[in-house]
Amino acid sequence: MANVMNPDEVLRRARDLQESRLAMIDDLVRTNVELADARERVAAAESDYSRSYAAAVSAGWTSGELSKIGFAEAAKTPRPRRQPRRQSTTSEESATE
Repeated sequence: MANVMNPDEVLRRARDLQESRLAMIDDLVRTNVELADARERVAAAESDYSRSYAAAVSAGWTSGELSKIGFAEAAKTPRPRRQPRRQSTTSEESATE
């Protein structure tokens, strides 16, 4: 004899399984937002530290002196590299080559 399923019971079980899975997604979304916020705060703090470090150097402190006191050198932000200009070729130049 085949096992006859109650459709309402099957749907309830499926919903229960989905609810527990959705709870994990809810937690993942919440922690992802917290992580993004923390990264923004760290970036702002690093920027503030770099400005303060530069101000100390401008005031006459050397990097060596600041290091001896216990301050790490501020991370240098890499400058964007300039792209070399491309020389455009006309269709006539291309045709003669």
